Amino acid sequence: MIQEIEMETAKKQRLAKLMDNLILLTVQDICIITGWAEKTVVNVMKYDKEFPVIKIGKENLVEFDSFKKYLSTRRDLRGKLEENKS
Repeated sequence: MIQEIEMETAKKQRLAKLMDNLILLTVQDICIITGWAEKTVVNVMKYDKEFPVIKIGKENLVEFDSFKKYLSTRRDLRGKLEENKS
């Protein structure tokens, strides 16, 4: 019984450590960071296959480190988004 409690405690500690390092951004967060309009962010999430979106229910989230990596590559989104909508 004591071992089970210790294992559960260790699992909870590992999970807490992971959660401390995990930063998820919302559409509004991305708007603030980039200066993009909300409609632009939603369209990029929906149509850019390279965008690191995580869909949880109806909410779209983006992991911060993946978002930084995505932004480090220059892209012309105007033409790309129009192509993918078709």
